[in-house]
Amino acid sequence: MLEKRHGSLFLPSLVENFTIPIQWHSIHEKTVGITNEEIVQFVKGQLSLVSLLRSVVVRSSSLTLIDMVRVWLATRAIDASSTGIFDFRSRLIGTEMSFPDGSRAVQFDQKTYDGIVGDIFGSVEIRKDAIRLAIYNTTPMLGIGSRVARVIEQLGGYIVFVGNDDVLYDGLCELTGTKERLISTTSKVIQSLYGCTDVETSEILRGDLILRLGKLFEKRYLPY
Repeated sequence: MLEKRHGSLFLPSLVENFTIPIQWHSIHEKTVGITNEEIVQFVKGQLSLVSLLRSVVVRSSSLTLIDMVRVWLATRAIDASSTGIFDFRSRLIGTEMSFPDGSRAVQFDQKTYDGIVGDIFGSVEIRKDAIRLAIYNTTPMLGIGSRVARVIEQLGGYIVFVGNDDVLYDGLCELTGTKERLISTTSKVIQSLYGCTDVETSEILRGDLILRLGKLFEKRYLPY
């Protein structure tokens, strides 16, 4: 579910529902176009420095000021011929819901979405790693481990266990494994997604890598 509060979408919810790495997002009400060329031109226009600065106040955006400058520089070189557009507006992948407090959210049909996306975002490098990953949720919040597992599996990861750990980890998350495993592509992708602390070990574990989700990770799903 994409939680909505004061017009701002939670970025972690986007990542968990779309099961792909998302560095930033911005919401627009205008028609963005149909062809690649039209959409790229719209993006360039909306991501002008003036438009980006305005989005902080009048539109929902996850961009910081530094992000804005980086995105603006990156979008100057967008080539429509090499850009992939994934338009889900005409696909029945979600239903908008209203809650008693007046807030609104979109409930996605994960099965339908996964069927559409298929293997588009799967990483050949991660599949070649064939690293067995065990995920432990150390928080009281249910379902966090399964959400993370779905993201990693969609990217080509191999999940061998998802469960709970009674010993609470106070940090964001920690990734435990041998030195060799911690420098693997799988480990690098997990780090880019979640920014976990590396813990090197030579012990025999339940998986090649152990991912423990902690107290700060739980806050990704709590209201501001």
